[in-house]
Amino acid sequence: MAGALDGVRVLDLSRGTAGPMTGMMLADQGADVVRIAPPGGDGFEDLPGYAVWNRGKRRLTMDLKDAATRDSLIEMARDADVLLESYRPGVTTRLGIDYETIAAVNRRLVYASITGYGRSTPDADRPGIEWLVTARSGMQWDQRSYYGTRMEHIMGIDATESSFPVPPGVEQTGNREGPIFLAVPWASIGAVLVASAGISAALYVRERTGLGQLFETSLVQSAILQNAMGWQRVERMHPSYRLWYFDRRAPKGIFETGDGRWLHQWAPFEHEFIRRNAALAATGSDEVVNVTGRPQMGSGSGYEAQVEFQVDQFAETAAAIATLPRDEWVRRFAIAGRAAQPILSPEAGLLDKPLEREGVIIEVDDPVFGRIRQAGHTYRLEAIEQTTIRPRSIVDETAADVLAGWRRQLPEPRATTSAAMPAAPLDGIVVLDFGIAIAGPFGPQVLADLGATVIKVTSLDFPLTDAIYVGSSHGKQAIALDLKHPRGLEIAQRLIASADVVHHNMRTGVAERLGIGYEQAKVLNETVIYCHTRGFEQDGPRTSLPGNDQMGNALAGTQYEAGGTYHGSAPIWHTVAMGDTGNGILSVSAVVQALLHRQRTGAGQFVHTSILNTCMLFNTYTFAYPDGSGPDRQRIDAQQYGFSAVRRLYATETDWLCVYLRNDGDWDRLCSAIATTSPSATPLAETERFATAAARSDNDAALAAELERIFAADTAAQWFAALDALDVPCEIASSSFARELFDDPQMHERGWVIRNEHEHLGSVDQVGMPFSFSASPKMNLAGSPVTGQHSRSILAGLGYTDDDIVELIACGAVGDQQANTAV
Repeated sequence: MAGALDGVRVLDLSRGTAGPMTGMMLADQGADVVRIAPPGGDGFEDLPGYAVWNRGKRRLTMDLKDAATRDSLIEMARDADVLLESYRPGVTTRLGIDYETIAAVNRRLVYASITGYGRSTPDADRPGIEWLVTARSGMQWDQRSYYGTRMEHIMGIDATESSFPVPPGVEQTGNREGPIFLAVPWASIGAVLVASAGISAALYVRERTGLGQLFETSLVQSAILQNAMGWQRVERMHPSYRLWYFDRRAPKGIFETGDGRWLHQWAPFEHEFIRRNAALAATGSDEVVNVTGRPQMGSGSGYEAQVEFQVDQFAETAAAIATLPRDEWVRRFAIAGRAAQPILSPEAGLLDKPLEREGVIIEVDDPVFGRIRQAGHTYRLEAIEQTTIRPRSIVDETAADVLAGWRRQLPEPRATTSAAMPAAPLDGIVVLDFGIAIAGPFGPQVLADLGATVIKVTSLDFPLTDAIYVGSSHGKQAIALDLKHPRGLEIAQRLIASADVVHHNMRTGVAERLGIGYEQAKVLNETVIYCHTRGFEQDGPRTSLPGNDQMGNALAGTQYEAGGTYHGSAPIWHTVAMGDTGNGILSVSAVVQALLHRQRTGAGQFVHTSILNTCMLFNTYTFAYPDGSGPDRQRIDAQQYGFSAVRRLYATETDWLCVYLRNDGDWDRLCSAIATTSPSATPLAETERFATAAARSDNDAALAAELERIFAADTAAQWFAALDALDVPCEIASSSFARELFDDPQMHERGWVIRNEHEHLGSVDQVGMPFSFSASPKMNLAGSPVTGQHSRSILAGLGYTDDDIVELIACGAVGDQQANTAV
C-alpha cells in the first residue's frame, strides 16, 4: 500500500477551507481525490491555501445545475467510496445530489457533509463563513478573555474589573478592549481534523460491514469542541478545578528579547531560571545555571493569588529576557531542558530543517507559483509506505476518463456485508489512555466519542478534577496504577495484552523506561496499534525537550499571525489554539487508519505525530518560497479588528458587529442597507474611491474609518437586522453563546453538550459529540470519572479476584475510589 487510504476514491465537491483541507488530508494518505469545481471557479481560487489544499487531487469542472452533468456525477458516485461536500443545508437536495439520492445508487459510499451549523438546527441557514461562525459562537470574546475563568463567565460570576492593578503590557490576549478577530481559521481547522477522523471511522465500519453511511460535522461543533476544557458549568468548584492561565490578566509567556524578536516561554514561567541566567550573562559568561525544582509558582494559595503573583512577577522577568538575544535564550533553555521556543512567521516556520528531513515540510512545483514549501505529512503509520505528495492540478480531466480509470482499477470484489452494523464506529475497540495534560488524553476522548471503550490509566494521586481532565475524559473508565511498582506494571502489561490501541504523549523514552514502550507492548500483543504523540520531531534537536501547544504554535507561525506581528505588534497565543487538542484529534485519524489496515491485513503497527506537526498543518492557508518569502494574502491588522475594512469587527453603540463581505454583490447590498438605516451617512456607493474592489483595497483605511463612524451610530442589533435582511454576511460578536449553550434543550438533544453527576464537582455540564453517523449513531453521553473510579471492575475483568484486588490496593500498586486512596 502507498498510504493508508490507497484505493479509496473520493469526489470532493467542497469549497472554502474546511472541505478542501479535508480532501487534502485524504489525498495525502493515498486516496484518489477528484475535485469537482464549478464553471468559473468556486470564488476561493485566489487563496494561497488552494495551492496546498488541492494538492494531489485531480480536477473536473462540472455545472451541477445541468441535469446531464448531474447525472454524470451520480454515475461517478456509483464507483466512489467517499463523497465530500460543504454546501449550505438544502443545496444538495435542490441539486439532486443529497445523501439519499447517492446512497440509492451506492450503498457502500461514505457521504461526508461539513456545514456551518449542522442540518435542521435553528442556525442552519446562517452563513457558514469561518469568521462569522467564530463571532456568533463567542470565540472572539473568549480570546479577549474575562476576569476569571471561562467557567465563571458561563456561570455569570466573573468580575467586571480586576481586584488588583494590572500594569500595561501584562495582558496578552489582545491589543485592545472588545472581541478579538481570530486570524487563524480555527473553526474550519477543527472541522477538518474531526472530518478526517470521522471519514476514516466510517471507512473502517464499511470494511467490516460492506455498508457506507452519512457522516456530518459543522464549524460550530468544532468551535464547541475546541472549548471542551473551558466551556463547562459545575455545581461545586473543587480546589484543583480552575485554570488560572485562561484569566485575561494572566501573562501568557510571550516576551520580546534583546534583539527585538519574540520568544514564547511556557509552562508556566521560569522566573528564577531567567533572572539568574540573565545576571550570569551580564558578567560575560555563556554558562547556563539550571534551577532545581518546579517552575516558580508563588507561595499564595488560591486562584486569585496565583494570577496576582504571575502579574507581579512579569515585569522583572520581561526585563531579564530583554537583556539577551532570542537565539541565546533558546540555547540556554535547551541546555537546561526547559520550554522556550522562537515565535516565527508562518513562512519562516516552513524553513524548519528537522521537519523537512522527516517529510513534515516538503517542496513541490506548483503549476502557478513554481517551487514552493508547504506542510507535508503530519502523521505517520510505520507499517505503510507514505505517499509522495504531488502538486495540485489545474488541468481538467473528464468524467469519462475518471470513470474509465476507476473501473480498470476496481479492487477484488468483497462481500457486500461481513458483520452487523456496530452501534458506534469503534464499538468493541479497547483503548488504553496513558496520556497526560491535553494532547495525550484528547485523542482517546475522541476515540471514546467514536464508540471505543477507553481505559484512562493514571498514577494513584493524579487529580481528575481540574477542567482539563473533565473536558478530555467523558465516557472513559479510570484505573489508578503505580507503574513503578512491579505489580502495577504487571497489571498495565495485562491490559496491553488485551487492548486494541495504546495511546500516550509521554516524552520520548519515558514509556520505554516504564516498561510500556512500543517494542515492549508488541511482545505482549503483536496486533496492537500503538500511538505516540510527541512535542516535536521524532528524531532531531528538539525531540527530548518539553513540548506543548504554545511551543508548537510559536514555531509554526500561528502566534505571529494572530497578533498581526507583521505590523510590529506583539504576537498573541490564541487561547483556542489547537496545538494540544488538534494533536489529539489528528492522532485519531492515524489510529483509525491503522485499525483499517489491521482489519485488512491482521497487522498491528506503531503510529505517531506531534504537536509541532499538527501546528504546521494549521498554516497550510499559506506557503513559502524557498527563500522564505511568501505570497500576497490577507493578514490581520495590528489591533486585531480583522483583515480589511469589509472583513472585520466594528464597535457599535452597544456590542460589536462582524462583517465579512465576499464580493461586489455583498458590497452593493451593504451600501443599500446603510443608505436605508442611516440616510445621513456618507453615500459609499457614490464615493469614487470606494467604487470598485481595487479602489476599496487602495483606500482601505479611509473606508474603515467611514464604517466605524457609521456603525457607531446604532446598536449591533439594529445593524444586524438591517444587514441580514439584505443578505449581507454579518453576525453580532456574542459574549453569551457559551453561557446559553447548556440551557438549550436542543443542544442536549443532539448530544452536542451533556450533563452528568461528578463525585467532587456535582452536576457538570460539558461539551459532548462533535459529529454524527447515520448508521452507527450511538453517542458518548457519559460523564468524566474520578481517579481510580473503575479500578475494581477493570481488575475483575482481567481475572483478579476480590482478595487479589484488596491486596493490590493494600500494597500500593492500585488506587481505588472506594478505598479513598486516589483522591
